[in-house]
Amino acid sequence: MMSIHTGLTKANLADQIKVSTANSMGVLQSSFPPSSGAFNESIKTAYMQPILDYLKAIGSVYMVNAYPYHAYMAESDDIALDYALFDPKDEVMDSGTNIAYTSLLTAQLDAVYFALEAMGHGELSVIVSETGWPTKGDSDESVANVQNAATYNNNLLMLVQNDTGTPRRPGQPLNAYIFSLFNEDEKTGKESERNWGVFSVDGTSFYYLDIEGTSNGAPQSFNGTGATWCVASPAASNESLEAGLNYACGEGNADCGPIQPGNPCFLPDSYFSHASYAYNSYYQRSGDNSAACNFGGSAMITTKDPSYGACIYPSDALLPSGNVYGSLSTRIQSDAAGLIFIITLVIFAI
Repeated sequence: MMSIHTGLTKANLADQIKVSTANSMGVLQSSFPPSSGAFNESIKTAYMQPILDYLKAIGSVYMVNAYPYHAYMAESDDIALDYALFDPKDEVMDSGTNIAYTSLLTAQLDAVYFALEAMGHGELSVIVSETGWPTKGDSDESVANVQNAATYNNNLLMLVQNDTGTPRRPGQPLNAYIFSLFNEDEKTGKESERNWGVFSVDGTSFYYLDIEGTSNGAPQSFNGTGATWCVASPAASNESLEAGLNYACGEGNADCGPIQPGNPCFLPDSYFSHASYAYNSYYQRSGDNSAACNFGGSAMITTKDPSYGACIYPSDALLPSGNVYGSLSTRIQSDAAGLIFIITLVIFAI
C-alpha cells in the first residue's frame, strides 16, 4: 500500500485515488453481539494496528468482505434465514447496547465499527468490498438459490440507496460492491463457489436487480410466489414445437442463447426442452400475458418452476411489483471514476 500510495503522490493523484486493502470478517475475534466486536488477538497489534494507522494517515477507508450467507451456513441453528436476507420476523437484540438489529449485514458492519473504535480508529469509514448470495449450491446448501440471491441483493441495494446506515452509524452512507457480476464455472470447491454471479457465464441474468433502489423501502421477499412459466405441451408434436421454436427465437426475439450448444440449457437436446425455454423467454418478455403462451396450441402455462441444474428459467415474479429498473447506482460501483484493482489491494477513486 505504501509503495502504491507513494507512486500516486508522485503522479499528483493521491487526492483522487485512494488505496486500501480488503479484509474478511475472519480478522475479528468476536462479532456477536456487535458491541463485542474486536480484532483477533493474534493479528491486531502486529498487523491491524499499523494498517489502520496508515489508512488514517492517507485519508483512506477500511474495507471488509462481509458475507451473511457464510455466517448463516456456519450457524444456521442460531441465525434465522430471514434475518440474513434483511427481512426478519423478529429483531435481534445486542445485550451490550440494547440496540435492535433487523439484518445480519448491519450487525456484521457494526461489529467492525466497534472493533475499529477499540483500536482508536472510530473515525474510519467502512466500505463493503464484497457481499452477495449464491444462486446455486450442493445438496447441503439449499439456501443457495435464485430466490434468496434476488432477495438478498435487492434488499442490499435498498439499504444502500436509503442512506439509513447502521444502528452504530445511523444515516452514514453505505458503499457496497456486489460479488459477483458473473459466475465462475471453473472455480473449485463447493457448488456455491461457482454460482455467485448475477449473470451466468454466457451473460444470461438469473434475476432482476432494482439498481436504483426505487421500492417503497420495505424489505422484499423474492420467493417466486405467484410465478408462472410458459413451457411446451407434452402433447405437442415435434413439428409444431419446431415451428414455435423458430418463431420464438426469430421474429419473437426470445433469448435463445442458453439453448445453444455448450450453454446451460442445451441439454437435453430435444424440441420439447428447447421450445420450453424459448417459449418461456418470449412469454416473460411479453409481460406474462397468457395470450403469449400459445404457439399454435403447443404451449401451456405452469406454476411449477421448470429450471434444472444450471438452466434457470426466468420469471417476473422474482422481482417486486411496482419497481422501476434503471441505470447503475453510483454507489454500487466504484465511486465516480471507479478504478478498482483487486489482488491484495483495492484502489478506488473518490
